[in-house]
Amino acid sequence: MFKRGVKHVAATDFVVKEEVGKGWKMILEKMGEAAGIQRGNFLTRKEYRDMLEGMGYRNVRIVIVEGTLEGFREFTKRRVRECERRGMRGEGYGRIMDDLESKGEAIGMAGEYLEYVVVAAEGE
Repeated sequence: MFKRGVKHVAATDFVVKEEVGKGWKMILEKMGEAAGIQRGNFLTRKEYRDMLEGMGYRNVRIVIVEGTLEGFREFTKRRVRECERRGMRGEGYGRIMDDLESKGEAIGMAGEYLEYVVVAAEGE
């Protein structure tokens, strides 16, 4: 998505909180790699801005959206409970809901280390 020559970009993404130490950042990177997420995806806001500016973008704006990660965790819990109440935890669907619940839990816990942001920048 971020290619040279593109006039404007807008995206939502996760960034590592600035106050997270290098040790925790490395642990997050390793956990991400185990889940198939590339190491380069674990940038701080400053690193993200520097990356875009290094590609020639200007007027880079990165805005934190508060409460998104914790909200996703609660959303998945509600959806799983609703499906259980309706008897929708059958063979295939049950596995999908279990997967969604575990991902929601992981994302909610990651809220201690990650921020959900909206990014906008102008190209050359």
